[in-house]
Amino acid sequence: MIKLRNKNLRNAGVELQSGLSFEKNGVSVQARVIDEIIAVKKACNCRISVSAGLNGNHAVGPCSHATGYKADMNWSASPDLTKFVASNFKYIGLRGDGARRYQNDKSAAIWNLEPTSSTANHWDMEIKC
Repeated sequence: MIKLRNKNLRNAGVELQSGLSFEKNGVSVQARVIDEIIAVKKACNCRISVSAGLNGNHAVGPCSHATGYKADMNWSASPDLTKFVASNFKYIGLRGDGARRYQNDKSAAIWNLEPTSSTANHWDMEIKC
């Protein structure tokens, strides 16, 4: 299943950074996360580089990276992705840590722009769990 998801992402032209993990300790990234990334890639026709699925140090919770409901995309590698999200998704305010939040009305996915000093600048995308 994971190899198929990686293949689907690559076939759509999505870059997968080394060390990326879509499966860990028996937990897999949700298919809707993959679907969202591919749909946005097709709609924006821009570079998307996925940097985290289940890998890395992230906050825990029922709808988190650890449970397969989130993925990170490197936004500095794709300024066009940032323009697309800001232009096509609804701005819904700031998250508690100051990340700008946008919602895709078609999928209900939330795209959080996280330009913090503690992590690399990236989009933290989450689907509803």
